[in-house]
Amino acid sequence: MKNQIALENIFQRYGLYICILLSFILYGNTIGHRFSLDDEYVVNNDRVKKGIGSIPEIFTSYYSGNESEQYGYRPLARAMFAVEYDLFGKNTRAFHIINVILYGILCWLLLLSLRRIRAAVPFTVSVLAVMLFLFHPVHTEVVNSLKNREELLCFILSLLSLFCFFRFSERRNGLWLLPAGILIFAAFLAKETAMVFVLLIPLYLFTAGAGLPRVMIAAAVSFAFVIFAFKLPGMILPPAESHVEVWQNPLFGNKGFWERLSMGSLTLAHYSLLLLFPLRLLFYYGYNTIPLESFWSLLPLLSFIIHLILILGSIFYFRRNKTLAFGLLFYFFAVSMFSNIYMPITGIVGDRLVFVASAGFCIVLAYLLLKLSSLPSARKVTFIMIPVLFILYGYRTVERNNDWKSAESLFEADIPHLYHSAKANDLYASWNFEKANMLMASGKTSSDATALIEKATLHFKRVTEIYPGYYTAWNNLGGIYLNFYKDTANALFAFRSAVNANPDHVPSRHNMGYIMYKAGKNTEAKKEFNAVLEADSNYLPTLFSYGELLTTEQNFDSAEILFLKVYRQDSLHTGALLNLGSIYITRTDTPKALKFFEPAIRKDRSNKALIMNIYNYYKQKGDTVKSNYYRKIAGQ
Repeated sequence: MKNQIALENIFQRYGLYICILLSFILYGNTIGHRFSLDDEYVVNNDRVKKGIGSIPEIFTSYYSGNESEQYGYRPLARAMFAVEYDLFGKNTRAFHIINVILYGILCWLLLLSLRRIRAAVPFTVSVLAVMLFLFHPVHTEVVNSLKNREELLCFILSLLSLFCFFRFSERRNGLWLLPAGILIFAAFLAKETAMVFVLLIPLYLFTAGAGLPRVMIAAAVSFAFVIFAFKLPGMILPPAESHVEVWQNPLFGNKGFWERLSMGSLTLAHYSLLLLFPLRLLFYYGYNTIPLESFWSLLPLLSFIIHLILILGSIFYFRRNKTLAFGLLFYFFAVSMFSNIYMPITGIVGDRLVFVASAGFCIVLAYLLLKLSSLPSARKVTFIMIPVLFILYGYRTVERNNDWKSAESLFEADIPHLYHSAKANDLYASWNFEKANMLMASGKTSSDATALIEKATLHFKRVTEIYPGYYTAWNNLGGIYLNFYKDTANALFAFRSAVNANPDHVPSRHNMGYIMYKAGKNTEAKKEFNAVLEADSNYLPTLFSYGELLTTEQNFDSAEILFLKVYRQDSLHTGALLNLGSIYITRTDTPKALKFFEPAIRKDRSNKALIMNIYNYYKQKGDTVKSNYYRKIAGQ
C-alpha cells in the first residue's frame, strides 16, 4: 500500500515530465528525420507553407484534392503546421520535436483519464498500462509521420473533452457540456477517429459510477457535436468526390454481408497479433496482404468466435471485474470503427488505425501481468517478464524509427515484406519512376536513372500480377515501355490492358491512339481519340495529337479547331502555337500567323529558321525595331 501511494505521489507531481522524458528517450532519434510518406497532405505543401495567413484557406478547403477528386476535412493539424512554418520555417527538426512532446503529453493525459476511474482500474494497473502504451512499437507510425500529427491531436482533444464530461458528471453542472462538445468537435476536425469517443466517453463515465441519465446526456452531446463536425464540410465546401478501388480493399468490390464479416474477423485477428507481436510494421497493407476468405474458413470463424466471447464476457461480467472488462470494451469500441464490419477501410488495416484501441489492449495486458505477479508461483517470472517486455518494446521502437527517416528509407525497409500488396508496390514503383524523371529532366542520363526505371518496371509488373485490374499501373508500365525502352509492342499491350480493366480511363485510351498515330494507323488512332474526347472533350494531350494527325491529312480546318481548344487551355503551348501559325501561313495570312509564332518564339528560341523568317518579314515591312530584335535572338 505504501509503495502504491509513493508511486501515485511521484506520478502526480512528475507524471508529465516522466512521460515527455521517456518519449524523447524512445523517439529522440526521429528529430533529424526529413519529410516522409504522405506528409504532403498535412505539412509539406504550398498552402501550409504560406504560414498563418493561409489558415482561412485551410479551413475552407478539402484535406485532399486534385483534378479528379477532393475529399476529407481535417484542417486542425494543417493549421498548426502553418503556425509552425511562420515560427520555424521549413524546419523538420522542430516539427518532429513537437510530435514527440505531443506524444508525451498524450500519455500523461491518458494516465490522468485512468486515475479518474481508479475505483475500477487500480493506479498500479494504470501506470503500467500507460508505460506499455508509451513504449509500444505500433505507435511509431503516428509519432514518426508528421502527417499523423492529426492522430495525436485527435486523441489529446478527445481526452480533454472527456475531462469536461467528468466535471459535468461530478459537479452536475450542465455548463461543462459546452466546452466538452467544442473539444470533441475540434478533435473530429483533427481526424475522424474522434467518432470512437462517442462510445468511449459513456464507457468512462459508466465505469466511474455516473448515473445512467448523465451517461446518456454525455453520449448525446458528444454524438451531436461529432455529427455537426461531420456535416460541416457539406455546409461550407462544394460536394466532395472520391473514388475507391478494389486494390485499396476487396470490399470496395461490393461484397456482401458474409464477406464483410469475414474480412472484419480477419482484421480483428490481424490487430490482435500486431499488438501482441509488433515485429512486422508496414507503411501500407491493402489488397492482397489479407486475402479475403470464406467466413466459414478456419481463421475468420475462429477469430469471430474468440472476439465474440470476449465482447459478451466483458459486458456480462463487467461488475465482477471492471478492470479487465473496461480494458476489453475500450479496445473493442475503439477498434470497431476500423474493423471493416461497419464500412470498408482504405488499406484494409493500418498501424496508425489501432492507435487509440491499443490503449485498451495495454490496460488488459497490464492487468494480466500484475494479476500473474500476485501469484506466488509466478511472481519471479513476472518480475523478469515485465522489464524484458519493456526492453523488447523499446528496442523495436527505436529500430523502427530508423525506417521512417525519409520516404526512401521507409520504402526500402518495407517493400521486401509487401510482396502481396498491390498499392504498396505501386507507390514504390511510382516513387522510382518520378525520381528517374527528375534525374532525366536535370540532364542526367546516368546509370542511377536506368536502375530506377528498372525498379519501377519490376514493381509495376508486380502490381499487375497481384491485381490485373490495376489500370493506372498498366498505364504507367506502358509509359515506361514507350518512352524509355521504345518498345511500342509491349507499350500497346499495357495500354490495352489498362483500357480492358477500365474502358473509361482516358490517359490509356489516348496513349493507344498516340501509338496508332505514330505508326501511321490513322483510322485506329481516330477511333481512340474520338473515344477520349467523348469522355473528356477538353483532354489536352488528345486535342493536340488529334490536331497533328489531321494536319498530316491536310484537314486544316478541323485541326485548327482542335489547336484553338488547346490554346484556350494553355496560351503558351508551344506545339499548338506553332501549328496554328503554320495553318495561317498556308492561308497566306502572315499577320495572324505571327500572332501565334511570336509567343512561341518568346518561350522557345531553338527554332532558328522560324526566327530568321520572322526577321525577314519585319525587315521587308520596314519595322527595324522588330527585325533587329529577331536578328539578335537568332544570333546573327
